[in-house]
Amino acid sequence: MAKMSKSLALLLLPLAALAQIRIVSPAKPSAMETLAAREVRRYFYLRTGQLPAIVNSDAPVSGDAIVVRKDASRGLGPEEYVLETKGRTAYLLGGGDTGTLYAAYRFAERLGVRFYLHGDVIPDGKIPPAIPQLDEHGKPLFDTRGIQPFHDFPEGPDWWDRDDYLAYVAQLPKLRMNFLGLHNYPEGQVGPEPGVWIGQPGDLSDGGAAGFSYPSQWANTARNGMWGYSAMKTSEFSGGANLLFESDDFGPAVMKGMMPSPATPADSNRLFNQAGEMLRAAFAEARSLGVKTCTGTETPLTIPKLVQERLQAQGKDPKNPATVRELYEGMFQRIAALYPVDYYWLWTPEEWTWGGDKPGQFEATVADIQAALDALKNTGKPFTLATSGWVLGPQNDRAALDRILPADVPMSTINRVTGHAPDERGFANVQGRPKWVIPWLENDPNLTAPQPWVGRLRYDAADARRLGCTGLLGIHWRTKIMAGNIAALAAAAWDQSWVPGDFDISPVPPQPPEPAGGAANQNANPLKNRAMPVDDFYLDFAGANFGAPVAEPAGRILARIDGVNLAEPTSWQKGPGGIVANPAPWTEVKKKYAFVDELAALRSKVQGAGNLERFDYWLDTYRYMAALAEAGCMRGELDKAVAAKDFDLALSTRIALARAWERMMAFQMAAAGTPGELGTLANLEQHSRGTLNFLSAHDEEMVKALGKPLPASVEPAKNYAGPARVIVPAVRTLAEKGEALHIKAIAIDRQPVKKASAFWRTLGGKSFHEVALTHVGRAVYTLSLPPAGSDMEYYIQVETATGRRVVWPATAPDLNQTVVVMPVK
Repeated sequence: MAKMSKSLALLLLPLAALAQIRIVSPAKPSAMETLAAREVRRYFYLRTGQLPAIVNSDAPVSGDAIVVRKDASRGLGPEEYVLETKGRTAYLLGGGDTGTLYAAYRFAERLGVRFYLHGDVIPDGKIPPAIPQLDEHGKPLFDTRGIQPFHDFPEGPDWWDRDDYLAYVAQLPKLRMNFLGLHNYPEGQVGPEPGVWIGQPGDLSDGGAAGFSYPSQWANTARNGMWGYSAMKTSEFSGGANLLFESDDFGPAVMKGMMPSPATPADSNRLFNQAGEMLRAAFAEARSLGVKTCTGTETPLTIPKLVQERLQAQGKDPKNPATVRELYEGMFQRIAALYPVDYYWLWTPEEWTWGGDKPGQFEATVADIQAALDALKNTGKPFTLATSGWVLGPQNDRAALDRILPADVPMSTINRVTGHAPDERGFANVQGRPKWVIPWLENDPNLTAPQPWVGRLRYDAADARRLGCTGLLGIHWRTKIMAGNIAALAAAAWDQSWVPGDFDISPVPPQPPEPAGGAANQNANPLKNRAMPVDDFYLDFAGANFGAPVAEPAGRILARIDGVNLAEPTSWQKGPGGIVANPAPWTEVKKKYAFVDELAALRSKVQGAGNLERFDYWLDTYRYMAALAEAGCMRGELDKAVAAKDFDLALSTRIALARAWERMMAFQMAAAGTPGELGTLANLEQHSRGTLNFLSAHDEEMVKALGKPLPASVEPAKNYAGPARVIVPAVRTLAEKGEALHIKAIAIDRQPVKKASAFWRTLGGKSFHEVALTHVGRAVYTLSLPPAGSDMEYYIQVETATGRRVVWPATAPDLNQTVVVMPVK
């Protein structure tokens, strides 16, 4: 028998059979202890089919029970936890509220559940109602652990709505992460973004609403030229992608009616205020779950033109440090009034990573930071200042800010060369303050393709310990396709037992000044192939997601293509993820994608509706990648035919290229299910097909040479040709008491569906209640479930035009989507 991964083997430990289980919580539990108990009940029910009772008691416990509580007697830190089994009783104990919640989620993982940023994975089939023999002490290796979703592209948080934020925030403690940080671009080529308002204190109401502002925007399909995306109506998208968007102008809900950007002063205020309300909900939920939040802007502060003009009309100089301090005070007062945030970070000049420090730039940055520190003091310090950036500091001394900043200010940076360079060595020169390293979970040049970087992320996590870093964060845009990377980084913040014995774990010594040399020197890449072992991770990933029958072969395939072993068929071309026109023949290039056929050969062995759906997601994702690479090779053939003036060959190749585009879109449509995949479709259409003219670059020359219009067959079909699907882009697992859960669903088929309904019941209830979905536009529907009074479960069912019934989740009605009500503090 093949060797089984350590994590899977845990589930086969001797089990204590339970007759009738109880979950025991303290007589007067905290809100977090109450939530932890409810989460244990949820996941025990999902895995076993039995719904335990929750008993509130401080009396000694014996017999068949799961005890969930804080335990101050063990000297545990607030985020530490202990899982242990004594006789027939399991104890899930935390050193504090957060540690108790972590204990609950670790228990769920011991039952076979896996957590990712996009949602939970509940294995198909039930297990006996039994408790594993538990003996685990969890203690984080880093104080700060989390994500830095980057605003600027539709693949990322630009297209997140309130429910997306709430869904992802709820997943962070399941991953035992405790940080969410956002960056905001200033006014210029792509900004300003509406995440942070810039203005004077007198322009705010008591609740933080802006009374004077300026046009801002996040990515939307009506905006032209942003990062190489051409404005395009979504109805013009090919391959049925148009059906996924309810309107021609699409972007985040807070921008509805204001795309590409606000046209009036009132709308400018409205966008900032609606964005603030959305972030208020996200940050408030984060705080209740033990997750710290951070927002910020770049330094020196870029003052919007309209704000500058207003200051000048008041006789104030926008360049005066006192004026800058006043603006920071207005910004900080608004944030403090509007939403709870723990940190405000200032991102140092991006030029420092490309070409060094310009004369006076460091001094201007220090002056701006001091203005922010003064403003923070004047507003009562409602949060802590931090720094971040594309590098830690200026070229001649990466740790220069360490000698200037107060000791409580964390310093952080993303890795250089979009993650291809190792962790910043200058961290070794920073002492006595929090230090957060931010590896790239994915890079933007390859944003439209899969990017499994588990081995590299593990290396960066181990390297961060050598550098004395106290924080481990990950920069990213997409969610579901990043499932493995995010899970690997999250786990590496707690356990690094996979580090090989020959890895040098000694601290990195202080580094000498970095020699001048411009971009070539600064982007040097001495550890290009850095990686750690990954077999254990992918065997567990495949087993949890696809089931035991294919865990071994599928896991080996995924491990084999991790990191630099996987081809890169896209690159930065006026923007992220442009398809590369490859002059190499597909007959040669396709050898790099032979693993896709290996994966496909396993499909018939996958058992269970949920396992099959998850397997198909990854199979279709890699089929899409291969089709994307094939289209790149075909475009290379077209380029050569046109260069050779063989326009008959060029025409036949051009027609074949349109069919290749359709195949590529069909696979991406099959995998589409989150805002990230919707953004990928927009990128393909607006960037590669739009700005880069991937299909049509030679059309005008061909028409002239052939002396006639090109046939209609050179255009990709707009119709959807795939199977019926139900998509729920934002999967909420937590709701506030009394909240009516709003759900967006996409019911896509070749013809409009006949009927769409949701069926809900209390968790473990006997009968379902039906609620009709409301049609919004194209294939998009919405529904509102009744105000949450108790934990519940639901599923969605549509009847197609041909009479077929399709459900979401795929395992319904046997295994449904569950929602736990958060206790009121």
